[in-house]
Amino acid sequence: AGLIVGIRLAAADEALRPALVQQGWGRLASRLASSRAGSEVAAAAKWLLALLGADDPLGALGAGENYTRLDLPKRTCRAATALPRGSRLKVFAAGSVAAGWVLRLLDASGRALYALQVDYTVDPPLASISSNFDKTPILKTVDAAACGFGEKESPFEILFVFEAKLEVFVNGRKAVALTLQNGDACKALEVQDMIWPHLWTLLQESGESTHWQIFTNAGWIDMPKESSEALTAGKASGQQRVRFQAGRNAYDADLVRMVQINVKFRTERRIRPPLRREWQNQTSQTNQTNTSRV
Repeated sequence: AGLIVGIRLAAADEALRPALVQQGWGRLASRLASSRAGSEVAAAAKWLLALLGADDPLGALGAGENYTRLDLPKRTCRAATALPRGSRLKVFAAGSVAAGWVLRLLDASGRALYALQVDYTVDPPLASISSNFDKTPILKTVDAAACGFGEKESPFEILFVFEAKLEVFVNGRKAVALTLQNGDACKALEVQDMIWPHLWTLLQESGESTHWQIFTNAGWIDMPKESSEALTAGKASGQQRVRFQAGRNAYDADLVRMVQINVKFRTERRIRPPLRREWQNQTSQTNQTNTSRV
């Protein structure tokens, strides 16, 4: 119960976080997160630590696990993201604001491919799951408590693993009853009636290109040609940091940490060099030319 109060206070007002830290909430959460407490308690403790983080409380845990935080506008509670096979979606919320909550995965036209709804009825709590992934709609109702969901005030963490089947883990425990066949990659997702929802994605690392790439909510995408060429030239000349312009924004590319930094807002995204042989040959030729000049 104390963890739930702490999470709600930390989520409600950024000004309260220093006071919570001074009162020892962080030390309590650290002990519980690393203890052999129940999975729900440990998950809540980890998320309280993330919320109390000084620099980026929303992305602290996700960034540490190579997840990319997914921005979720409060007005629509809908985010655009592609989730092909091999990707993962992590959802955390501090409970439900109503008698239940809903999460939907949508196609490009907004049609629901998958929906998970948990209703906190008196006895028993129910979870309904539906899917159009198979082209033949599936709808089933299961015991929410048996799947790992507690009361509506309880924080929860859900991990979706997109493989041949869409596997679901609730507070670190696999919920077999929520598993369905996977199908086409969704293009967007939306949540309804969750308290302080946070979302992260972990997408496939595969894919080759002759351009430098940046990691976004849609996975690895090519950077503009001019930006890519600037980074290639900087790396070939031994620079550790390269300043470049993309659209209206200026960026620094840290070629040691391999991140792109927005100069104005100081936000970071992962980057990687070209993976195809053409770039390797180009770099080799550049190095040979520089050596001959010396």
